[in-house]
Amino acid sequence: MNDKGMDLRFWGVRGGIPTPGAEYTRYGGNTSCLSLTTDQGDLLILDAGTGIRRLGNLLLLKHPDGGIDATILFSHLHWDHIQGIPFFKPLFDKRNRFTLMGQDSRDVAFKDSLQVQQSSNFFPVDLNYMSAEKLFRSLAEEELKIGNLTIRSRRLNHPGGCLGYRIEYAGNSIVYATDHEHVDTGADPVIVDLARDADLLIFDCNYTPEEYEEGRQGWGHSTWAHAITNAREANVGRLVLFHHDQDHSDEQMDRIVADAGQQCPSCVAACEDMVIRLRPERPPMVDRSLCVVGITR
Repeated sequence: MNDKGMDLRFWGVRGGIPTPGAEYTRYGGNTSCLSLTTDQGDLLILDAGTGIRRLGNLLLLKHPDGGIDATILFSHLHWDHIQGIPFFKPLFDKRNRFTLMGQDSRDVAFKDSLQVQQSSNFFPVDLNYMSAEKLFRSLAEEELKIGNLTIRSRRLNHPGGCLGYRIEYAGNSIVYATDHEHVDTGADPVIVDLARDADLLIFDCNYTPEEYEEGRQGWGHSTWAHAITNAREANVGRLVLFHHDQDHSDEQMDRIVADAGQQCPSCVAACEDMVIRLRPERPPMVDRSLCVVGITR
């Protein structure tokens, strides 16, 4: 980065399961993962779905001698948010250091839950074999400092629980609120409180309004209409539609973007390799130059 601020890159934007295939190329088929970098060298990773594999490969190219120091912040530990951990190569280098943070489940500590998914019944390589220095921290609703970032967490409405995060740096603010079901008739007070006057709101839009009404209530996800309601009430600078349903093809996503754009012309759908640049006293800038094909990407 050439000036003060932070860059956010989307490595995986799907919910549920990865979606390979020609009909998913423009928005991407990897599950949830974002990386946030600041001009002071902070590296924050949001969730570790299958998108984290490609992020790890890039980090190895940039740091061939090791020395990576980053925090992985988990919204929750459902499969689509942890599937990429065993394939994140920087975790296999003892010269690197990672702090992993997330919520405890009702009866299992955060660290123990991560270890279970890589126990021998499910995967041949356990966390102990991954030789990078690993620090684990359980989170609840709280405010904390990670490097130069200030982060506030709030509990969201999702089966098994989920945390949403507000991340602030150099006068800019990003809210990451995936896997949340909006059940209020108006704006959701939890989301509005977390996202008030934020520069960027990344919000769960797994379903269309029609799909939600046809029987998806109680499944822990929202729609683009819910997202717009919350973004307006919270006075958000820019809205990003995120956590796309695994069955939504590029063509279906184009229709969702068109429908949402009629009510919120500035909103954008997340796609792999999209970068959003945040700088003090400037609106968030969406950069699709790294995306592979198509005007949407």
